[in-house]
This record gives sequence, structure tokens and C-alpha cells, in this order.
Amino acid sequence: MDVHGVLAGYIAESTLEELEAERAAIAAHLDRVRAVADERDFVDLQLAIRIADVLTALLDDAGGYTARERALMRGAIRYFCQHDDVSGDLTSPTGFEDDAEILNAVSAYLGRGDLLLETD
Repeated sequence: MDVHGVLAGYIAESTLEELEAERAAIAAHLDRVRAVADERDFVDLQLAIRIADVLTALLDDAGGYTARERALMRGAIRYFCQHDDVSGDLTSPTGFEDDAEILNAVSAYLGRGDLLLETD
């Protein structure tokens, strides 16, 4: 997957306040994933939770991000919160692997290699 090409469609300039407001979107998306996972056992709820946890950890450090870093971070959040992306989060057993790949690229860019996710 062309991570940079895919992420380009989701990047948006963001103030710190706008970025912080994305916490609600992450929580809402995770709630939806939980509800669907109850009906579809192939939905990788555990990976979705790990992605949400990493996004939250990155948001905790957002006060130190440059404008470009905030835009990339918002792109990763927006990508995660869209369930019908490159690999449908709620329709494919590997639906969150592309989200993890996007997040890993952003985490690495932000110098947070400690937050990189492994997928099975």
C-alpha cells in the first residue's frame, strides 16, 4: 500500500484544540467497532483497541507537535475513524491492518518508534 498516497487524502491542518477534539471521534469509532464485533467475530477488535490506544498516546504528546505533525496525526485519526477505507474495517478479517500501517508510518515520523504496532 502507498501509505503516503493514501494518507494524503486524510491530512488536514489542525490546531491543538481541533486535534484534541478528535478523541471523541476515536472513542465513537471504537464503540461502533465493539458493537459490530459482537455480531461479526472476524472483526479484529483487539487490533482496533491497540490502534485507539496508540492514537490516544500520540494525542497526549500533541502539544509538542509542529503544524505538519498535527496534520499527519489528524490524518491518521481520520483514516482510523473511517470504516470503509482501503480494507473495510468492519467487513474484512484484515480490515484494521491498513489502519495500523498508516498509524505506524505516522508514529515513525513523529519519532515514536516505541508505539509501532505489529500485526499478525
